[in-house]
Amino acid sequence: MSLAASYEGADDTPGVRGDRDVTRADAVLPKLRVYPSVGDNPYQALLYSAFGDVVRMERLRRPQLLRRFGFVGKAEVLHFHWEDGTFWKVKSPWIVRWRTGIVLRMLNRHKASGGKIVWTVHNERPHRAGEFHEGFRTLRSWLVENADLVHVHSEAARDLLIEQWPVDPARIAVVPHSSYAGFYAPQASVVPGTKAEGVADLLFFGSLNTYKGVDALIGAVGRDGLGGAVRKLTIAGSCVASRRAELRTALADATFEADLRLGRVPDDKVAGLMNPGQFMVLPYQRTLTSGVAHLAITFGLPVIGPRLGGIAEGLPEAARDLLYDPEAPDGLADAIRRAAALSPEEYRALSAACIAHAEAIAPETQSRRLIAVMQERGIL
Repeated sequence: MSLAASYEGADDTPGVRGDRDVTRADAVLPKLRVYPSVGDNPYQALLYSAFGDVVRMERLRRPQLLRRFGFVGKAEVLHFHWEDGTFWKVKSPWIVRWRTGIVLRMLNRHKASGGKIVWTVHNERPHRAGEFHEGFRTLRSWLVENADLVHVHSEAARDLLIEQWPVDPARIAVVPHSSYAGFYAPQASVVPGTKAEGVADLLFFGSLNTYKGVDALIGAVGRDGLGGAVRKLTIAGSCVASRRAELRTALADATFEADLRLGRVPDDKVAGLMNPGQFMVLPYQRTLTSGVAHLAITFGLPVIGPRLGGIAEGLPEAARDLLYDPEAPDGLADAIRRAAALSPEEYRALSAACIAHAEAIAPETQSRRLIAVMQERGIL
């Protein structure tokens, strides 16, 4: 069974866990309620890949919580993700406040019943500018005060959280984001790649949110691909229709190959995009944790990106030379030039280091590490 299937098989119907009946032994396992459960994001499938024999998993999706007005019954542990997850795409302040009240009802009832709360901090701020900041701040404030365990993915995230919020450092635990080894393709099929001499093939992957800096990338590459340093630029990810037209226009007269795949990439197509010999480019303006960086190293793709958040910590030391100062005017362009200048042998060594690091932080390995922390802290 794949990692995706193992998590998606977990059912929140009483009496059923995964694709089998709950046994007598299962019945004494603590219930771990996950909110919000997000089916189209692989993160939770990776995170809980080793939890199957330790807890009874209950996936609580946003519509379920709202329909029940926060009355969801008891669970020994509530694992909270994405403070903005209850408000994605919501612009009405009234709806934000109404939904916030329902989430707080669930949280307060859980706490009052003696349940433990684990909070994973994914972002410094909401994903989309201008939406649901009030709800985000309200829920984060509650979690800062009440969470029994605060899970972050990097020392950088830990330091930032302590700097910005009055959280008790003793309640914070660093368990790095896993790679995607085995999720999109068998890891045994991934081998180090190589590149052509003197040029770079670039891949941008993921949703084209403003803060991810696609326009800065196109501007840095220019019409001539940095004087021929860029041979190909692939941009793959979802965006609104008007944005698609803008990107096609911006790259219409490029002298390098521009491959635009503007739409959500299905899971079964992801591995086909991670062709050996490319560099994953992350021109982000802000980030705390980058799942795309971990996806890149899973397939042996070195990362070009800013020294922001936990990006550097997520890469092998040998592959950090392509990171740049986000305050430097030509930082991104210079990093792309350094990538193009790598010899085929140097690229192959970097690619091998990325794959080895991805295997060291494989999903089940990191999942077991989180379980160990939760057990040490008396959560499980």
